[in-house]
Amino acid sequence: MSRTVDMRSIDIRRRPRRDGTELVTYRVRWTDPDGARRARTFDELDAAVAFRDELDRRAALIADGPEARASATVADCYERWHREHVVPVLAVRTRASYEGVWRRHLAERIGGQLAIDVRPRHIKALRGELLADELGAQTTRKALQVLGHIFAHALELDIVELNPVAQIRKPKAPKARQAPIVDIATVERMRHYALTVERSPLTAIVISLAYLGGFRPGEWRALRWDDVRERTITVRESTDPDGSLRGETKTEVDRAIDLWPVLGEDLAAWRALSPFTEPQDPVIPNGRRGHWDDEEYKRWARRTFKRTAAAAGWHDATPNKLRHLHASLLIKEGRLDHREIAERMGHSVEMLERRYAHEIREYHGRRINVVKEVARARR
Repeated sequence: MSRTVDMRSIDIRRRPRRDGTELVTYRVRWTDPDGARRARTFDELDAAVAFRDELDRRAALIADGPEARASATVADCYERWHREHVVPVLAVRTRASYEGVWRRHLAERIGGQLAIDVRPRHIKALRGELLADELGAQTTRKALQVLGHIFAHALELDIVELNPVAQIRKPKAPKARQAPIVDIATVERMRHYALTVERSPLTAIVISLAYLGGFRPGEWRALRWDDVRERTITVRESTDPDGSLRGETKTEVDRAIDLWPVLGEDLAAWRALSPFTEPQDPVIPNGRRGHWDDEEYKRWARRTFKRTAAAAGWHDATPNKLRHLHASLLIKEGRLDHREIAERMGHSVEMLERRYAHEIREYHGRRINVVKEVARARR
């Protein structure tokens, strides 16, 4: 039984071949929204009809939607998302991360395409291109997440009919490995070297805050003296790249940290030396009585901290890795359950159990006295 085909906008072209047979092609004609007349030729009728129907669908979408549908590129959608959501809502550090991902990985690859024309197959091809450029699963995943945010915002504005990123599977993020744990003796050698060789009591107190307090670098940079109480330290701030305070922690949840006596003694000794000791002064100040910005922090980490760690035999050290030792000490101390330790560290129970599985198994039912262990190492 023959089927009736809608030949609207499709021309049949017949040309004789030298062998006496006939070449039949199908040309689809259409007019762009800007008035330009265009045509495309297909060897198969079904392909021509499918293409014509897709053009009709697209034209209907444009006619039924806001004016931006006809002209908005993915770059236009990014600029609007950035202006209306990223700048007013997100933290400076997150904003800088998103801007970098767009600039490095997305702007040239997809920015010029009309947003209404981007389909899931295009996102799949983009995923393959990112992986082929050896960006890695984590970077590719991050780029697709940012692109998904852009299209989600465009969908809310009715610029596109769907979010094509949501329908494409992202590369799996690498599993979090169990954190390598340095020991108290090594860190105390660092602290001793900072005091006696580097002549930097500031570096020594940073080491104490990181491994005895479990602070993230952005958190100890944000500490003020009025956050330090008699038995606890309040964690309620983090720093932006310029050294200003964000007004919240990374997880947007304030927390209180029990102040081990040995850390309390270190803070008291440092306060006696610090030129800035008013309640609103930074515990770790720069020369302008302000909080360290990113450049000041990175310069210290590359130079003083790296030399100090190398002298103690810890060659892959970073300031943030001192947090892992703090989590390990809390587990070994055995005083807090997993939920309490996770709250103190500022992350989830699942992350705690995944990162420190070995420590949890090794010290199950055993306890150490952290203050005595630190005192022994210092002697």
